[in-house]
Amino acid sequence: MASDERLPSLDELDCALVVHVLSFLQPHEVARASLACKLIHGASQASVLWRALYDRCVGERVRQHLMPPPAQIRDWRGAVIRGLMLGALQYGAWERITPETERCGRPTPREGHAAASWGADSMILFGGWGSGIRNDLFILDRVPAPTRPSPNAEATGSRGVDSEAGSGAGPSTSAAAAPAGAAAAAGAAAPAAPWLAPGEHECGWRWRVPRVAGRRPAIRYGHTVTRCGPQGEMLAVFGGMQAGGYSAEITALSILRPYSGSNMAQDGEPPYEYEWYHPDLTGCDPGARGYHSAAASEDGCKLYLFGGIARRDSCNLLTAIDLTTFHVERPAATGQGPCARFGCSLRAFKGRLWVVGGGNGSDLARSGRDMTDVFSLNLATLEWSRVETANKPHSNKVMGRCHASCLVGSKLLMFGGSLDLGNDVTWLDLGPPGGGPPVWGRPTVLGVPPGKRMSAVVALSGGDMLCFGGWIYSQGEMGDLSRLRLLLKPGELAPARRREEGAAAAEAARADEGAGTSAGGAARSGGLSARSHLRELLSSKVSRYYQLMRSAQDLDTEGLPVPRALMREMHETMIAIRVLRAHADDTDEEEEEEDGDGEGGGGGWGPEELAAVLAHVGAEEEEEEEEEEEEEGEEGEGVERMAGVEYDLEETGEEETEGSEEDGDSDDDEEMEL
Repeated sequence: MASDERLPSLDELDCALVVHVLSFLQPHEVARASLACKLIHGASQASVLWRALYDRCVGERVRQHLMPPPAQIRDWRGAVIRGLMLGALQYGAWERITPETERCGRPTPREGHAAASWGADSMILFGGWGSGIRNDLFILDRVPAPTRPSPNAEATGSRGVDSEAGSGAGPSTSAAAAPAGAAAAAGAAAPAAPWLAPGEHECGWRWRVPRVAGRRPAIRYGHTVTRCGPQGEMLAVFGGMQAGGYSAEITALSILRPYSGSNMAQDGEPPYEYEWYHPDLTGCDPGARGYHSAAASEDGCKLYLFGGIARRDSCNLLTAIDLTTFHVERPAATGQGPCARFGCSLRAFKGRLWVVGGGNGSDLARSGRDMTDVFSLNLATLEWSRVETANKPHSNKVMGRCHASCLVGSKLLMFGGSLDLGNDVTWLDLGPPGGGPPVWGRPTVLGVPPGKRMSAVVALSGGDMLCFGGWIYSQGEMGDLSRLRLLLKPGELAPARRREEGAAAAEAARADEGAGTSAGGAARSGGLSARSHLRELLSSKVSRYYQLMRSAQDLDTEGLPVPRALMREMHETMIAIRVLRAHADDTDEEEEEEDGDGEGGGGGWGPEELAAVLAHVGAEEEEEEEEEEEEEGEEGEGVERMAGVEYDLEETGEEETEGSEEDGDSDDDEEMEL
């Protein structure tokens, strides 16, 4: 180079060249670089840069299943942050929901029900055990947040909202295509941060009963509902039980699909949205069962069924139903497959069928043990293999029987379950970055979680995981509704980071003391009301009583004497249960749970705020690959399932499900008598 030549200064570089260079960085590195000078800051605002980062850095499954179509994305920077947050599942916040209702009311407290994501951001729920065995169908819609009417505004009541949600047909009738659903369509205020869709957090919820043509499926509990079809336009309802005591299993398959007839409203009734179709299955017997697991193939055209309770014992039957021909097969799989179980997670992901956890025995809470293993079936070769994960979950309880789960990107997000009952939120990454074995992790969670339970249902709705119902020892069926917000509000990021750092420090201190891993980023129960604390204490005592009873029964079956110490503990536990129940009956305190993690700060989003957010999200995946959590062995043991009157297998249950809760058979609704 000649002596009079010089290198161009940074300010003299072409902006397009700077954008090109930045496109090779990670998003959090771009955010940091934007603080260096005006040129880089200006280049970092280019939409073409963030579009390139979106295609390269946001996972394929997140882009396909959790983000709006590219044609609908206006803010590519916000889309990148949103995609990274949903892919990382680093944080969450629980929030109790009190939804609006139509005249039809809301679902009764129940367990053994089934639910799935529906439309753009709704949840659909069918059947279950609650005030009798049911076959009712509900849809939970996201609606605009309630607003205080101005003095001169016309009162519209709830009918205006209902009529808007109930128009048209098809699974996305009641929600807009954008993640915020009806709230976005209603023109809610602009979001406070680029990763939030309009109205995504400040929204309302409403239960409604869709108008459906055709004969309803028979009453049942312990069944599955699976969203399927090439466009996710169908719902497959399979199996379940029709009598108490885990009996009267059925093999019926019913399909809910968009209404195909002439859709003209008559006699003041709204038009049909959907129709029930009951196909005749050919080929093998799919196997009558309940509390099994189901999963749709990745193209939505096949339904896989695994495990369950059949003939008063758990099974490991694998069945596949072609949803285009309704032909049933029992794949002749080879290799080391999972043992008999029920209440496990089943998901099809990247050419494999994954089985996670569950439990065995003849009922939900009185027999068997929880499973802590993971298996996968290669769908091309039909070979089973036991999966060794890269690390261990913080507790084996997270894989226990009748936990609830949904797939968020490549992560299987799990809640509750196990003989001991739980309310932890955990995930298993089935496709970690760079390949390799699945990785366990969990988000740092703010807010007050739902109480510990099994047999709840969860469904993904935009950036939220909805959670409804379930079963606990002390109360039986649950009817509360919560959402886990997977995208925090701006003011919640700092409290979440402080909690995460505090948990990491506490975990490191315990590791130094040789105590192993523990709660980490799990949700705290400090915000629970006195009534909720009492309920959980009572539930734990009842759980302990059944553990002791099961131990005594095992000894008696083997012809061995029952130790006096065991009998004494059973007696003392029963006294504690009666005292706690007496206190619970006298307590009429309302459950008003407040998360207490105020929204706080956040006025605007300059480069500093953006760099801080992206730095934390971008670095999380790298740190996760290096961390390994030690196993905390916690296995729950040993309630007797309710015994009820058998129902006619062809009974539709219409009269019962349309009546009030008080019309239910009180004998059928008893879970246990101590």
